[in-house]
Amino acid sequence: MPTQPGFWAMAVAGDDPEATAIVHALVRATGFVPVHIGTLAESAPLDPGGVLFPHMFTPADLTAQISASAAPAPVRVQPS
Repeated sequence: MPTQPGFWAMAVAGDDPEATAIVHALVRATGFVPVHIGTLAESAPLDPGGVLFPHMFTPADLTAQISASAAPAPVRVQPS
């Protein structure tokens, strides 16, 4: 378990703003930095096999990882 309070990020997803605010407060209380990644429909990166599972990220790295995973896949053009 990391021992640097305020250094490691924890992704949070939720649909209810009030509940999400409570979760953010709990995350901060445990020494992590909450990073909101979207709604529950957008929470797949948190699932086993998702781009965030089971890695530890700084807030900047977590945000970059989410942004990179949301980018569309490159289109391959077949030579004619």
